[in-house]
Amino acid sequence: MSNPTMYHISSYTVSGLLLVYHVSYFLLV
Repeated sequence: MSNPTMYHISSYTVSGLLLVYHVSYFLLV
């Protein structure tokens, strides 16, 4: 990517969304 900062921010956002998804999934089950 031409802008590594945006790449890191997007990767952190994806990781955060996956974390929230797994936590809510375990709480519902």
